[in-house]
Amino acid sequence: MRKILVMIILTGLVASCASGKHFFGEREIDSSSLVGKVYDGDNQSCDGVRITLEDEKGNVSSYTAISDVTGSFYFSERPFGIYKISARKDGYREEIILLDLNQPNQTLYLVMYDRDQLLALCEDMIYRKRYDRADELLDDIYTLEEDSREGLFLEAILSWRLGLIDEALDLMDRLMAMEPDNHYLEEFKALLDEGDLSGS
Repeated sequence: MRKILVMIILTGLVASCASGKHFFGEREIDSSSLVGKVYDGDNQSCDGVRITLEDEKGNVSSYTAISDVTGSFYFSERPFGIYKISARKDGYREEIILLDLNQPNQTLYLVMYDRDQLLALCEDMIYRKRYDRADELLDDIYTLEEDSREGLFLEAILSWRLGLIDEALDLMDRLMAMEPDNHYLEEFKALLDEGDLSGS
């Protein structure tokens, strides 16, 4: 008898009807708590990330959450609706997503990429021949570091693979002008010799 009574009480605490409304007992729930966690590109907890919520009317929440050492953050009592969530941390690409808060309790996972992680991801996209994605990542890299030598080198490889030979050579000339004794020219020649610059 006790088990049946407990079950009735628990199922009556938070319930939904066919209209999509949520109730706590007899009280209608029209707000949500948001629990989240932030990881970096290496799947490690990312602390110190500033997360803000902006509603459909452009109103930014007066409370900004900051992820702790475990990457966790929390927002309480946000009215149901569509929110733009922005996540920012120095040295990392800004992440912006849209989230529909429509349940009493929701969970969100975010991934942040720093410069080195973006470079590694861009290189991987090039060698997997996902050239459009690699080009998008280069834009992100240049946003974090305008004259990224590693970015220019990857862009030269991408251009060569796309058959833009003159553009690739111009990029290598820029690299040499920035740092005459750099190692990129030798790496580029080695890739040519090994046939790794072929886009086929």
